[in-house]
Amino acid sequence: MRFLAKSLATLLLAAAVILPLGVVGLLVLAWYCTDHQPSVVRLAVTTPADVARALRLAERNDPRRAPQGVLRTITLTQEELDLLLPQLAAHAARGQAVAELHDGRARVQLSLPLPSSPFGSWLNVQGQLVQTEGLPRVQALRLGRLEVPQPIADCRLARGMAWLQQNPGFGTAADAVQRV
Repeated sequence: MRFLAKSLATLLLAAAVILPLGVVGLLVLAWYCTDHQPSVVRLAVTTPADVARALRLAERNDPRRAPQGVLRTITLTQEELDLLLPQLAAHAARGQAVAELHDGRARVQLSLPLPSSPFGSWLNVQGQLVQTEGLPRVQALRLGRLEVPQPIADCRLARGMAWLQQNPGFGTAADAVQRV
């Protein structure tokens, strides 16, 4: 009985210390990761012709239409990427996105709206991907003002791709990403 009371007291003391530290840690993380303004702001006006062209481009390269087991290569120019990426970001998450391609590297910026909070209402993501023999590797990742260590970023990318592959709407698209 004495052991049980001592164990319960230790457990309560640990919870009284760890729980507030966890809450403070989450609040600090929320403060570092969110911003009050988007980092990606599209200044170019998208015309209906641009939207129609982006839709044709997406339909022509839709990985769901590829035969099973057949490797396809989709080559996009910077201009086509500039046209397609903002449309995808706006459609998928009401966000904004840009990417720059350079010799086996991609620099991607994404701004996603969040519910309004005192910390900020935007999640700004900046990442650099570099081509490897397999999937692209994260060279740098920043969430708001938080620099994410490379091993954690690579782990998150792998888990994110696994989640996308299990999602019926995104699985075939995630399977298609092999090279930058």
